[in-house]
Amino acid sequence: MRLTKVKYKPYPARKILMEMKNLSELMVCLAYYAMVYGDADMANDVFSLEERIDYLECLLTMQASLAARDARDAESMISLFKMATATDKISDAAADIARMALYKARVREHTARVLIGGDEALARIIIGKDMEGRPLEELYNRYAHVFDVIAIRRDNVWLHQPGPRTILRENDVLIIRAPEESLVDMKLLRPPRKEEEGLSELLRDVLELKNTSELMVDLAYSSVMTNSSEIAERVLELEEYVDNLYANFERKILQAKLPTEESLCLLRVGIGTENIADAASEIAEIVVRGIKPHPVLVDIIAHSDERIISLRVPERLDGRSIESLELDKVSSKILAIRRNGRWKIKPSSKDLVKKDDVIILRCYAEAESKVRNLFAQ
Repeated sequence: MRLTKVKYKPYPARKILMEMKNLSELMVCLAYYAMVYGDADMANDVFSLEERIDYLECLLTMQASLAARDARDAESMISLFKMATATDKISDAAADIARMALYKARVREHTARVLIGGDEALARIIIGKDMEGRPLEELYNRYAHVFDVIAIRRDNVWLHQPGPRTILRENDVLIIRAPEESLVDMKLLRPPRKEEEGLSELLRDVLELKNTSELMVDLAYSSVMTNSSEIAERVLELEEYVDNLYANFERKILQAKLPTEESLCLLRVGIGTENIADAASEIAEIVVRGIKPHPVLVDIIAHSDERIISLRVPERLDGRSIESLELDKVSSKILAIRRNGRWKIKPSSKDLVKKDDVIILRCYAEAESKVRNLFAQ
């Protein structure tokens, strides 16, 4: 891999942090796909993103060093340094997962579909000369299936979450997400073989590791950007939960009679998820240690429409289903529930909440007061 030479150039710290955050999240998504489908091209995309994040971390370090004039400035820089370092660790973990694609290690297709996200999958579209200069929305109109373009790679530059008016260039590489059957019809994915349905205990564990670590990253960034000690504490609780879950997962892997390659893949996912969880806890520690967020982070909060909050279920809502709470009417969603020391990640609309459950919820800023009133004691 060819490394970009690092040379100082003025680049706003806010843009550096947001790009690092967005690219690391994209890396994790691509890494799982590359590994489970043995996609070497997508693994190389992950490696190029890793190199970009390393470069951005160097740029941020230079920017912060130039801005520090005294002890107070240096103290305010800690949150930037910690976030950048932890984000780089997340990207390293994603690259380690993706590297399995180069070793030709594979898992069974049903396992692959579960890790990727149930009925959805990822694929790549390479833009031809006929779409040069055309907006992305024209590409949507060409296909009879609905799909999301989550990123575009243009030479060595990544465009994150492009809009319908984004102009396409020849040889752009589009990373798209769609239902698996749609990608098969679009001839971007081969039909899956029939396999035994249902989740084994081992697969449930690795899925819980994956979902929990991804949730922790989301919560950790939110805790720093909103200076929320409550959310940060939840991240540290989840980190301990992941440690225990991973220890049991390792034991089950060693006891299971799986093909060597599948055991290797699942272990690599487990190690990667634990490393991602550790990096998320390092981000959350910024708040727990009482380090005030840098003004750049405060500025990011001001430009963010979303909030993540932690609430406790009052007695009057005991036994209610999530669906009956009608949170979707205020564009809000429960991400996790903690009950008696155990966590339920990505609960379904049919799941019930109980008195004193701790819930982690995402909502828009303008809806936060309504959500808090709903769960008021």
